Amino acid sequence: SLWVVGNYGSGKSHLMSVISAVAEFPELAQFITNDKVREAANKISGKFKVIRFEVGASKKAFADIVTDNLTSGLAEMGIDYQFPAMDKISSNHKPYFEEMMALFHERYPDQGLLLICDEILDYLRSRNQQQLPLDMAMMRVMGEVIDGTRFRFICGVQEAIFDSTLGIHPTAAEEFVTMRDAVKAG
Repeated sequence: SLWVVGNYGSGKSHLMSVISAVAEFPELAQFITNDKVREAANKISGKFKVIRFEVGASKKAFADIVTDNLTSGLAEMGIDYQFPAMDKISSNHKPYFEEMMALFHERYPDQGLLLICDEILDYLRSRNQQQLPLDMAMMRVMGEVIDGTRFRFICGVQEAIFDSTLGIHPTAAEEFVTMRDAVKAG
């Protein structure tokens, strides 16, 4: 998976539009004027079917947003695939993504599926401490699926997502959690 990160107005959405257009329509690569960029674009040129969506402000789980967009996008391509409801999934979505990709390759054996998600910052900021780990788990599953299939995921997010993060070395994590919990309790 690829995260396109930049400030508001920096061209993230435009870049993802160019990537998705070239990935699906190989004849567009010839219009890229920079030789190095055009050469790099030829590696993906015409090799994907693309489903693109924006998240925005939504109360839905990220897994539902992704699977709903995949289901409707695939239907537009003539592929009928339904992900099971969340309450029917015992572990994670990985086997369903693999099943979806097998069905996709029956119709498009020589192409991959590129899922592009834009404007996810407001959505992630709206998620609470119980919801966010589930959303991240879905992103992890998509990353795992990429490894064994021709499924790819690109996500655009504003750089401000890193404004409230804290970097911590894994060896200090246990003390940090203990210290934070103690401060909250006291």
